[in-house]
Amino acid sequence: MNNWLNWDEYRIALLVAEAGSLSKAAQQAGLSHPTLFRRINTLEEKLSVRLFERFRTGYEPTPAGEEVLAVARQIAELTNEAERRIAGRDLRASGLVRVATTDSLLFGLLAPDLARFRLQEECCGQHCPKPT
Repeated sequence: MNNWLNWDEYRIALLVAEAGSLSKAAQQAGLSHPTLFRRINTLEEKLSVRLFERFRTGYEPTPAGEEVLAVARQIAELTNEAERRIAGRDLRASGLVRVATTDSLLFGLLAPDLARFRLQEECCGQHCPKPT
């Protein structure tokens, strides 16, 4: 098979399966019912297999559809995991930090932590070892 599926095609199948009907899936996706209908039909033609049984009550995945949906769920999980891991990576806190304390607390407890904080602030944090 030379017809590779892209994430959007998996996403559409997953959306229809989770919504249970084209109308609900179209509404969630911000697409029209006919557009979603065409996209599911195109996907089924591309794979040469029926992915959904059409009932009056909604769409039910076929065994082939369940296989495609299992992959779609894995892709969705991996995509979400990657987004969570990299979200905010380029965002660094900036600004002035003020600490109000006594001399004994500063020199007895806070000095090592402040030194580590300063090292982390100066380092990009990506390739540098964490200070101990």
